[in-house]
Amino acid sequence: DELHWLEPAGWRTMQILRPDGGDCAVGEEGELAVRLTDIDCGAYLGDPATSASVFRDGRFHPGDMAIRREDGRIRILGRVSEVLNVAGRKIAVGPVEERLQRILGGRPVCVFAQLDSAGNDEVVVAVETGSVPSDAQMREVANLLRGFHKIKVTVVSRFPRTATAMAKIDRQALRRLLNERPA
Repeated sequence: DELHWLEPAGWRTMQILRPDGGDCAVGEEGELAVRLTDIDCGAYLGDPATSASVFRDGRFHPGDMAIRREDGRIRILGRVSEVLNVAGRKIAVGPVEERLQRILGGRPVCVFAQLDSAGNDEVVVAVETGSVPSDAQMREVANLLRGFHKIKVTVVSRFPRTATAMAKIDRQALRRLLNERPA
């Protein structure tokens, strides 16, 4: 529990913000922001464009989605850029991908929202595996994502990874790979 739900330092003011800039209620997903103190930086040296996007209104916006519990602990849900839009409501992909990984036997999973060839919304579930998920697994995936009208599950033998020591999944390269595949 302590690995997922972080306790903010007492001297820091952490906020979870709605798109309109107001504070989220307990249990409501939003953008994480850290109130700046007198000793904090307020810009990136030599990068005014990035500075303007992440240092706003006396806060640092690291680009993460988060949620707060009743006890004040915060869980980082994923990047703001990694959200699914369901009927205008943004949902962080991190928790969805965790549940899908459990359904699909622990295999790495990436979820994207995109438009299909007809211009309709679809959710793409990419699974790093050498075999097609079972019918039972596919039913569980469909049940989990039942709020979406169109779900496409695709199998990739090996996800592209970043060249850093962490070798994280390169989501942009994966998306390009999936879009270059024949229908």
